[in-house]
Amino acid sequence: MKVKKLITGMLLIAIFITQINIIPFNNSVYAQETEDNEKFHYQQLDNTAKKIYNGICEMYEQGILKTGTESFDLAKDDKYVTQEQLENYMKGNNELKVAMNAARYAFYADYPEVFYIQIQKLNLRVTKDAQNRYHANIGSGSLKNYYVDGFTSKEQVEEEILAFNDIVNQIVEEAKNLKIEEGKNLVTEQIKYIHNKIIHNTSYRLESDCTEGNEGFLGDRKSVV
Repeated sequence: MKVKKLITGMLLIAIFITQINIIPFNNSVYAQETEDNEKFHYQQLDNTAKKIYNGICEMYEQGILKTGTESFDLAKDDKYVTQEQLENYMKGNNELKVAMNAARYAFYADYPEVFYIQIQKLNLRVTKDAQNRYHANIGSGSLKNYYVDGFTSKEQVEEEILAFNDIVNQIVEEAKNLKIEEGKNLVTEQIKYIHNKIIHNTSYRLESDCTEGNEGFLGDRKSVV
């Protein structure tokens, strides 16, 4: 399995440890949430970008992102973007373009567990049908897919998610059951333990994709950077 940058993997572990007392560990990983249950980077967006972000979240929740090719129409029921916004976009207004860029990077920052997509490949394509209704499809556009290079199927993605989560859960359990010396802070020692687990069990490669031989973070103890 390939994680685009080491920091992505470290953030996943950090999320687990910082929420170690409140998250039920059921073979799933979660995006970082603030006290009011909103994602940190989501909160930095304007209203238009938040709606697009929510559309990408729906793609994630429906399993669309795992396919690497399926698109999602933001204009369906005018839930995420309006016909007026799309008409303005077609006239050259760059509001949606700016919002799309902000939304996709905020999503990627809030959801590091979505390691199998290349966020730059996720594009917005606006079209108009025979009934003069606009559609705003988030997908791969003219690209073959929006996977990180090396992923080729939904089945492969699901296998790698399970393998990664198994290892993360194992490390979390070890951290939860860590025995520490009297007088030392438990959370501090847990963080150190996870840090050392990553450092001592990961080597580095300079390749930028997860093709055979390059995949890795925790799973096969390699990480591309």
